[in-house]
Amino acid sequence: MEKLVYLGWDASGGDGDALRARLLGELAPALSAGGAVAVQVAVADGAVGGEGVFAFSSEGSPKDAVVSFWLEVSADRAWAEALLAEAFATMHGYLVCESRPIVAPGPARPGDRSAGASQITCIAARDDLTHAEFVARWQGEFCAAAIECQDTMAYVRNEVVRPLTDDAPDWRAIVEETFPLAALTDPEVFYDAVGDPERLAANQARLFEAVGELIDLSRVDARFYSEYRFDIDDRRVPR
Repeated sequence: MEKLVYLGWDASGGDGDALRARLLGELAPALSAGGAVAVQVAVADGAVGGEGVFAFSSEGSPKDAVVSFWLEVSADRAWAEALLAEAFATMHGYLVCESRPIVAPGPARPGDRSAGASQITCIAARDDLTHAEFVARWQGEFCAAAIECQDTMAYVRNEVVRPLTDDAPDWRAIVEETFPLAALTDPEVFYDAVGDPERLAANQARLFEAVGELIDLSRVDARFYSEYRFDIDDRRVPR
């Protein structure tokens, strides 16, 4: 099977809760009925909004939602993209290769909100890195720093194989990291350093160094989302 990831921008003017209702009530069931496996919806709803919550995009407005699923053959995706086009004003799709360094327990029931907040970041590689160098650094020190310097509950790496839609930005990777809800506004929680200013400074410095060694910092899209999964078996391998 092949994993597809779609970045979506809301057609209704930015009401995250209304978008969540449409995606969970209409899009996700339609994708599952059509044959998509392990449908996952991440949406910037009210649970992850508010003043002081980080969101940034070098491309303009950060994506409002991220929808991912698996198909037997990615070339047979026209029906799914038709559904996505109805849900979003703009969307960009990617074929990705997934790896999961940290697997979080699934929700109690399919479609329930997963614990924490999922920060989904689209990244471009530094121009001076070959693809092999990018992958080696990403799966090496960058991964270690991300896990050891943050209070990370789940970590999913999506290496972009190729874009699936016209004019999609040439992101090299789409990274999903889940943190406690308190990490939305509390750096000590985010950097796993509650009550320890020295650890906070050290973790920030190490992570920023790792980021600078890997990512083109002029091209980043990052935001927090609520995650809703429709396959709760964390041991599942789509096939």
